[in-house]
Amino acid sequence: PTWGKLADIFGRTRRPVFISGIVLFKVGSLICSLARCMPVLIIGRAISGLGAGGMFPMVLPRSLQLIDVVTLRDRPKYQGIIGAFIGVASVAVYVVGGVFTDKLSWRWCFFINLPFGVLTIAIAILFLNLPSPKGNLRDKLGQIDALGTFWMAAATVLLVYALSAGGGDFTWSSPPIISIIVLAVACAIIFAVVEARVRSV
Repeated sequence: PTWGKLADIFGRTRRPVFISGIVLFKVGSLICSLARCMPVLIIGRAISGLGAGGMFPMVLPRSLQLIDVVTLRDRPKYQGIIGAFIGVASVAVYVVGGVFTDKLSWRWCFFINLPFGVLTIAIAILFLNLPSPKGNLRDKLGQIDALGTFWMAAATVLLVYALSAGGGDFTWSSPPIISIIVLAVACAIIFAVVEARVRSV
């Protein structure tokens, strides 16, 4: 939601929003490829996840960019092409990852992302150059719902951790899990209150 809002504010086809997602994803991949311990690998994956959240709304079959740059008549054709590539890639990635792990190193599963990222950024700089919405930077930054984003992220992280750790590291009835779930619900309620007071999200 945050990346989608940024894309709306700064222009759905605004290159910096799209490129920022790519850069974050590649930085995360680089950290993962160089990781020497599990915490560093987890941090790298978290950064990659943030970047992927910025890329996917722009490139999926119903992406913001496709809506802006392709006519309604041609849109189904391009949606089909993108969907086909995603389907093939979703299967091939496991085969390629297995080959890298067996023949080279698991680190190549992350290294391989880097040259493709550079190529994608170059293509975006050269060809993705459409106008963005009017308005000065200060007004655009004022439209970002930072408080709502914080409480939404807090509720999501706490809930996901509780669901992951519950029944494994802790029993479902243990004080840590119950406390985390209560905090997640509290954050979700605060998020709802904040959003109810925001004019535009």
